[in-house]
Amino acid sequence: MELLSVSPQLLNFYAPYDRRQRRILTLLNPTNSVVLFKVTSNAWKHYRVSPIAAKIEPYDTQEVSISLSYFDFDENKKYAHRFRIQSMYDPPDRCKSEKVLAIFLKASRCDISTLALPVNLEAKPISLSNSYVKSTPCLKKIAVERNEKLRPLCSECPTRLKMYKNTKNSEKKGFLSKLVLVGSLMGVFLTAYLQRQMMQELLMNNLFPDQGEPEDDFEEF
Repeated sequence: MELLSVSPQLLNFYAPYDRRQRRILTLLNPTNSVVLFKVTSNAWKHYRVSPIAAKIEPYDTQEVSISLSYFDFDENKKYAHRFRIQSMYDPPDRCKSEKVLAIFLKASRCDISTLALPVNLEAKPISLSNSYVKSTPCLKKIAVERNEKLRPLCSECPTRLKMYKNTKNSEKKGFLSKLVLVGSLMGVFLTAYLQRQMMQELLMNNLFPDQGEPEDDFEEF
């Protein structure tokens, strides 16, 4: 009895194999109990898996990252890489600090469910044909898995992006122009105010010239 639902059920990798390729494996626990899982392979030296073992809560999912390291691929050689997904119910009497791998080591074989996951190593690069594009729900995920940059969806995308950047630059320049204009107006108002103060002071000096200090009329006792 399989305790976990695994997707996809076949791992495909494509040439060239001079770079790392990553695939995401999704494990679903459709039961109402906690399930433990462990990932094994017959070609560990070519792959990196994270996490190797963990637990999945009831009706929850767990993503497992499987990365194929670069290696010298031989088209004439038949590769039989495969993974095994082992799963079992979480024992109710286990210690909380006990590792999942340790639980699998002492578990009975009859308590462990095993699912085979084959690996297909394509000798040719992936082909994004029209039929493939229609049948692919998410090209972005594939590009991320292959560590490749997404290509523009249309030939006008770079032009539109450039126009968008130019619009943003124009908005920034417009803001700076407004800021300079406000600063200039404030400078004009400040200069006019200072000139008004100077003219008022000059006018008061002309109308009321200084006549010396007035003498006190008080006598000293």
